[in-house]
Amino acid sequence: LKRKCKNPEVLVMVQVLVETLQSSMNPKHLESTGPRVSALVRTASECRWSDAVVELQVWCRLAALCYKIADHSLVLCCTQKALQLEEAALKSLNTTPCLLFDPAAVNEMLSTAASLRGLSLVCESSGDPSIYREALKVLRSGVSFAEKAGNLDSCVTAAGHFWNSCLPLAKNPEERRQLKEPLEGILTALAHTTRHGNVSDKSYSLTFINKPTITSAYYQLLHLWS
Repeated sequence: LKRKCKNPEVLVMVQVLVETLQSSMNPKHLESTGPRVSALVRTASECRWSDAVVELQVWCRLAALCYKIADHSLVLCCTQKALQLEEAALKSLNTTPCLLFDPAAVNEMLSTAASLRGLSLVCESSGDPSIYREALKVLRSGVSFAEKAGNLDSCVTAAGHFWNSCLPLAKNPEERRQLKEPLEGILTALAHTTRHGNVSDKSYSLTFINKPTITSAYYQLLHLWS
C-alpha cells in the first residue's frame, strides 16, 4: 500500500479506513487494547478528510468501537465530530455523485452517533441531572434522525435507548411531566416511520400499527404513573 500511494496524507486516511473497517468486521481486532483505539481516534482527527460522508462513517465506526470498550470520553469525542458533519454530509450528496450513500444512509449514521453519544452521557452523568437531561435530549435526536432516514429498525432501536434511559426518572411526578412531550414525539415518529418507512421485520408493523392506538396506550400509562 505504501509503495502504491505516494501521498502521505491519503495514505494515513486509507490506513484509518482499513483499521476501522477491520475493527467493525472483527471487534476483537482493536478492542483488546485501549491505547491503540485512542491512537486511531487521534490519527483520524489529524486527517484532512475531503469527503464528509466518508468522514462521518469513520467517526460512527470509531464511536461504536469506543463504546464497546467502554471508553465513553472517546465516544463523546467521536460522536461530537460525527454530529457536526450533518450539514456537510447531506450537502456533499447534492454536489458529488455518490453510489454508496444516500440521505437515508447519512441519517442512519447520524442516528447511531446520537444514540451512542446519549448512552455515553448517561454513563458519564454520575447522577448529575443536567447531564442526564442532555443525554435524553441527544437520545431523542437519535429517534429524529432515524425517522428522517425512514428506517423503522433504527427508529425502534433509538426509541428503546431513550425509553430505557428515561425509566429511572419515571418515579418522580415532575420528571414524568417533563418526559411527556418527548415521549409523544417518539411515538409519533414510530407511527410515521411504520406507515412510510422501510422495515426488515414485519412484527414491528404489527406492534406499532397506528398512532391513535399508541397514543391511547401512552396516556393510559401516564394515568397509571400518576
